Amino acid sequence: MTRTEVLLEEELRAALAANERDRSIVIDTYNALSDEIARRNWLFESRGNYEWNDDKYRLEFRAAIDALAVHLETLRKIGADITLCPTDHESVQRARNPLLYIRPEALAMIRELGPGQDFTLVAKTEQTARHSVAIHVL
Repeated sequence: MTRTEVLLEEELRAALAANERDRSIVIDTYNALSDEIARRNWLFESRGNYEWNDDKYRLEFRAAIDALAVHLETLRKIGADITLCPTDHESVQRARNPLLYIRPEALAMIRELGPGQDFTLVAKTEQTARHSVAIHVL
């Protein structure tokens, strides 16, 4: 393995670990938000035991919103953290749409198919589900 390949493999491992860390935090936060909403669901249906002019209802509602905001802040921090993320526009677009980027050697094989040919490009990694896109060679 060349030094470049070793570095790329290390970067890939670090990125996969970061993705798993963030995925775990996101699902835990989703579960916490869901639990918080379920616990306070009555706020959306009625005023509960509170009279129409009881300001304690507003305090209870504020506490519910504040509890949700804590979990949303966790998600905001993940979304704002660009560690191990691409930073130039082309790399960001490629990361968001991995099937739109085709390596030069793969592009050469596609060109060999000739005009008017259809095929399906399938991408699958250990960490992602199977993705496919239909391509028509012009």
